[in-house]
Amino acid sequence: MSTASSCARPSPRPSPRSGRGSLVPTFALRPWTRVPSPRNAGRGRVRGRRGASFESAGLTFLVVAAIAFASIVITSAPARATPADAFGVGPRAQAMGNTGVASLDGTTAAFYNAAALAAAEHPSLLLSYNFGHLALELSGRDPNILDMRGFELSGVFPLRLARDWTLAVGGGLHLPDQFIARIQLLPATEPHFVMWDNRVHRIVVQLGASVRWRNLLAFGVGASLFADASGNGLQFRIDSLPGRTIADAALDVELPIRAAPIAGLLVSPRPWLRFGLRYRGELSLDLALDIVALARIPGTSIAGDVIISVRGTDYYTPAEVAGGAEVDVGPLTLAAELAWHRWSDLPIVASDVALLIRLGVEPSTVQAAFPDPTYDDILIPRLGASWRIDLPRRRTLMARAGWWYERSPVPDQTGITSFADNNRHVTTLGGALSFPDFGFPFTIEAAFQAHWMVERQTAKVERLSPVGDFVSSGQVYFVSLGLRAEIP
Repeated sequence: MSTASSCARPSPRPSPRSGRGSLVPTFALRPWTRVPSPRNAGRGRVRGRRGASFESAGLTFLVVAAIAFASIVITSAPARATPADAFGVGPRAQAMGNTGVASLDGTTAAFYNAAALAAAEHPSLLLSYNFGHLALELSGRDPNILDMRGFELSGVFPLRLARDWTLAVGGGLHLPDQFIARIQLLPATEPHFVMWDNRVHRIVVQLGASVRWRNLLAFGVGASLFADASGNGLQFRIDSLPGRTIADAALDVELPIRAAPIAGLLVSPRPWLRFGLRYRGELSLDLALDIVALARIPGTSIAGDVIISVRGTDYYTPAEVAGGAEVDVGPLTLAAELAWHRWSDLPIVASDVALLIRLGVEPSTVQAAFPDPTYDDILIPRLGASWRIDLPRRRTLMARAGWWYERSPVPDQTGITSFADNNRHVTTLGGALSFPDFGFPFTIEAAFQAHWMVERQTAKVERLSPVGDFVSSGQVYFVSLGLRAEIP
């Protein structure tokens, strides 16, 4: 399926530092762009025996869940999608250090642990609005990075199958109010924050389903959905005739839907103790765009075409394995988790560009390709806490706080590329006030995050680099306000 839109238009501009022309296509797919709908990719079927006791059923369920989880982790191929995890999802987890793998919050479980969907007691919906101010600096200059803002909607719908079994489905959507997707392929030699320029400007869709046995064991699966950008590209023709110039253009871009696998396990050996495990497949948005220009100038030998082929990867999120625990101590809830991100599988950061010129002049072909990124795998520790305060009329006030540390996977940029990124400490705060005494129970939630970038100095040793040394630093401030409603 193809779609034509004038909003996805490449904007070549010269690099301000290299002094030579650099192709910097920028695409902004806005909310009114027509996006093709995905077709049904397949169906699944589950069969089983009747008559087993609850104890044997629970043991069988645990074994099957473990095998299924392992098979998804081992056999899943790299997928193409874009769930955002720079700030987290939902004010609860955002205020608790982005912890959620062992949480019983089914409303946002499609993002943190699909197994927790079946832990929800009632159907619920969460609507929130997020804003992030990116106060970053490159050698004391403003890098002109857009602030992040957008809506989030998530929900869960549980169904009690029998006395000890619960089935649930749920999902979530993050929708920026500026773009559906923003693809900006900056020159690799130009210093820019590679983790922040486009990463927070994207639409995210995640769906999941889970089954839970006896409030003890739960297993869930899901998928992240997004679209690649490819197609026949942009074609335009310029023709010069006596007394007039003729020009026309056509854009043909396809948005094939991709899905990334998600799996999760949740074990609750005690009502006050929970352990969770999450796997997420590799995610990215791949760009394949060909720009064809046809030109003819009467009275000269210049006639033919120019073909610019751009291939790149954006919105890359690595494969992840995360494990953690939550414990309730009276009114206090403590959470801790550790996540592993496999950045070493990142195939490309800078876009490969091929320029074919067939106008009867030289050169005929120009190509630009950059070395492999060689990013590092990282471990991310996260901590969170929540304190419950009971109020009159059965109302509840929650005070929340958290912290996490994320080391940058970007190696030292001593060569021709200039990707800026920093280690960061993140402190989080938030709260919630519930009102169960109205027609339907609802909760008002809020979260705040401060991302403190550790200053990083980059010293070049490669003489071919068109830029010199640079320093990256700054902060990122994030706020979220949400409304959660339960359907009794």
